[in-house]
Amino acid sequence: MPIYDYTCRTCNITSEEFMTFDEEDNVKCESCGVQMKRCVTLWANTPSRWGDSHGYFDRGLGTYVKSNVHRDKIMKERNIRPVSEQEIDEAQHESYSTHKQHEKDVVKFQSELTKHNDTTKAIDNTFATQEI
Repeated sequence: MPIYDYTCRTCNITSEEFMTFDEEDNVKCESCGVQMKRCVTLWANTPSRWGDSHGYFDRGLGTYVKSNVHRDKIMKERNIRPVSEQEIDEAQHESYSTHKQHEKDVVKFQSELTKHNDTTKAIDNTFATQEI
């Protein structure tokens, strides 16, 4: 819920009110009863990403990191580059493809096993054996 600042026009008292976006501005002054005026205020300075306001332990780096700038500095010192979105997408796609192939192999193995009732034949018919 947003916090709104209000000022009384007659006695100059200020107050902060928690209100939803849908509520109407009918805040009255506690001392004189006059409807208060909503003031324009700046947004609170809150961290935009997790870890901006205080330090945290980065398990990937194995060290305590004070901020994102500090994390970038450590990564530069250790010659570590951040992973790109494309690399993440490619790894996820490869994992997905491998999983789908595994599911197909399991279904084929089960059908071969029920057809021949022999595990060795089912394995030979399902998986391509490589000779060394």
